[in-house]
Amino acid sequence: MFANTFIVMSLQQILCQALERLGYLWYESRTPCTREGMYQTSIEVRSTPSPAVEPMFTVYGKALPCGCEAKNWALIHALIFLFTTE
Repeated sequence: MFANTFIVMSLQQILCQALERLGYLWYESRTPCTREGMYQTSIEVRSTPSPAVEPMFTVYGKALPCGCEAKNWALIHALIFLFTTE
């Protein structure tokens, strides 16, 4: 929670509202460290809360040196994907 910036918190709210209207759920993966020492966040979008069901799609953020920046980019990519495909 402390790594979240105001940007991340705002983007999360926008993503939650957009996916709620579409009837989808989203799950954020933890932000693992890559082999190069960078962080990368992914967001899975599902039509059901069951983890046994394959996600409809997964969005990956850029690999960046800061975990909160990686989360920002994953949220931005998810929003861009949603608003350009619907």
